[in-house]
Amino acid sequence: MSYNSILIGNGFDIQVGGDDYLNKWILVRLLIKAKMGKYNQLFMDEEGDPIITGDEIVALFTNIIPIANRAINKEFDDLAAKHDDADLVSALNDFKKNHSNKIYSFEQVGMEDWLLVFMLYLIEQQDILSL
Repeated sequence: MSYNSILIGNGFDIQVGGDDYLNKWILVRLLIKAKMGKYNQLFMDEEGDPIITGDEIVALFTNIIPIANRAINKEFDDLAAKHDDADLVSALNDFKKNHSNKIYSFEQVGMEDWLLVFMLYLIEQQDILSL
């Protein structure tokens, strides 16, 4: 018996059924499309130049692995608490529960967790806007 379903949440459509929709292959396709320049138009500035290029998107994912490992090692706990956002602290705690082992490759982390890691990095660099 085979089931095919669609799970919609967090702004991403994920089709369940087959290896094509495993986190690894979703991220691999994202990075391949970025490398091909498919997202350049999404990140255009007023002059029509991409604010971030496909190569830079690939670099973000491949170079942020050490930051994810820092989160696992509780190096962002104080930073998250000082940011005074209960949702951020909760998301970080969930991340640490779900990733207790060292991360070696970008596909070991789900997209929603990469967004958390990017946010932690931006907060650490004091490059996140207060709303």
